[in-house]
Amino acid sequence: MRILIGILVFVVAASPPAIGQMRLESSVSTSSATSSLSSAELVKMGYRRFEVEQGIITYTLSGSLQRGSRIIYFDRWGLRQAIYDKAITNVFGLKKKVTSIQFLDGEQQYVYNKRRKTYRSTRQAVFAQLLTEKEETENTQAQKGVEAFLIGMGGTKMGKETVMGKPCEIWKMTLGGTHYVWKGMSLRTSSSLFGIETEWQVSKIELNEKVPDRKLLLPKKAKPASPR
Repeated sequence: MRILIGILVFVVAASPPAIGQMRLESSVSTSSATSSLSSAELVKMGYRRFEVEQGIITYTLSGSLQRGSRIIYFDRWGLRQAIYDKAITNVFGLKKKVTSIQFLDGEQQYVYNKRRKTYRSTRQAVFAQLLTEKEETENTQAQKGVEAFLIGMGGTKMGKETVMGKPCEIWKMTLGGTHYVWKGMSLRTSSSLFGIETEWQVSKIELNEKVPDRKLLLPKKAKPASPR
């Protein structure tokens, strides 16, 4: 069993410090030799992002400049997700509502603009990288799992702590941020950037809850956004 990390959703796909401040390139090109692997394909190959097949995770966001919430719906062992963010930022007394919707399907990530009904996409190449290394790591892949990726991202294991009654490993990342990881899922993420503090804290976990497709799929009428 190849367990791939769910913390990826925070480190790569939707990382703090701030909702709506992700810099994603539109329709990022990938190697002509390979195409993006879907969640269904990765499941068949034995890959996992979480150690739980499906469920719903709810977070609260607090910080120096913003407060809000996040709901993650997932199935296929976390390889298919929908991330719904809502926040209110307060910068120099100016308040603004910020929303973000993202869909993950295997290696592909979509950031959806609900008002315009458009999306921008990018590819998470971590799965392809692990596939190219499969021959070298075939005997140790199951043991490496989460730790291999976190170490590769410059992470250092700092210890253990309980979050929402779950025993978590604490990982400190060189790019900033501390993650409390349980079964591949980050239950708490704290970061500080230029003195701006941000923390995501899980408030509710519903494991093995059936998630309807309408929550997980990019709307059929969504169109690619025009190049910037």
